Amino acid sequence: MKKLFFFWIALVISIAAHSQDIIIKKTGDEVKVKIVEIGINEIKYKRFDFQDGPVYTISKADVVLIKYENGVNEVITSGSNNSNTNTTQTTVVPPPTNPTTTTTTQEKVSEKIDYSMGSYNQNGRYISKSRVVNTLRATNDAQIKSLLNKSKRSRVTGNVLATALSIPLMVGGTITTLVGVVMVIDDTNPDAGGIATVGGVLAGTGILIQFINIGFQAKSNKSIEQAVAIYNSKYADQPKQ
Repeated sequence: MKKLFFFWIALVISIAAHSQDIIIKKTGDEVKVKIVEIGINEIKYKRFDFQDGPVYTISKADVVLIKYENGVNEVITSGSNNSNTNTTQTTVVPPPTNPTTTTTTQEKVSEKIDYSMGSYNQNGRYISKSRVVNTLRATNDAQIKSLLNKSKRSRVTGNVLATALSIPLMVGGTITTLVGVVMVIDDTNPDAGGIATVGGVLAGTGILIQFINIGFQAKSNKSIEQAVAIYNSKYADQPKQ
């Protein structure tokens, strides 16, 4: 029972010893306190052994260091400005760390992007083309951005040709051809053959434009592949400095 009693006494003393702040003066004196406020030119505190008592004030110019209860040390450095008034500079020094627990690691900026069988992969996982483009743009590399802009121009040009010309021509040409064929069968119009021929030409032109669109899309993809190659050589798997 006595051992337990002394154990609790020692524990309370230990906690109390570590819950106090310490002001170290330029004279070398140490004052055990409870910091209340740190102003521009002065420090307000209470005596640690009389925390219900009055608030004391000490000039920062008279203080070298404050040791806080949590282990943080705050160095107080005094100096003077052009108006001959005392000024202070506060530097917070973090508590020491165990050097045995400190480790140095190198993080990779990103992972290499692979292109195979018409799809992109990163670390063995499929990623969409839009994600690839976003990853490339995030580098803010001028050469990569130039290739991406070139890819976008080719893709947009091909899409405009496909939607504005190719599809209407194919649909309109197909309908015209069918109408002409029906007229030829019914023999209702002497120009039916010509109408069917015109429809075939229109539909064929639409198909041709689709092939042109495919060429533009291939050109767009090629620009992205070139940007990926630059990305892999300059940014992928590079250790962070």
